[in-house]
Amino acid sequence: MINIWNERVNIALDQFDFLRTTILVRNINTLEFTLFEEETHKYVANEYEWKVNSHGNFEGFNKTTNKHKFTWQPHGSQFTIKYAVPSSSVRFQIKRPTILDFEQTMEQIGFDDTWVSIKS
Repeated sequence: MINIWNERVNIALDQFDFLRTTILVRNINTLEFTLFEEETHKYVANEYEWKVNSHGNFEGFNKTTNKHKFTWQPHGSQFTIKYAVPSSSVRFQIKRPTILDFEQTMEQIGFDDTWVSIKS
């Protein structure tokens, strides 16, 4: 998996001189968010040991520090890189909007049944 990541980084660096990854940490229940950037770089595959967790996912641990760095969910094709959240991160919260009245909103936008056709 790291080899695929590294190849994608190579492809991006062929087009751009600098490459950054933006990370958004969210708490969808409280609408609180943390945003930060990290330099995107390649990883040396043999610096990590892979173990299968109880969910059937592969977890990559740094051989020197034993820190969990990667999780690969092969059944969902998701590859996650773990980052430490820096204190310089931007933290913000979004006010929960009021719930719109469906019928009133449809009337306000001038919805017409001809906008949608369902084919069987």
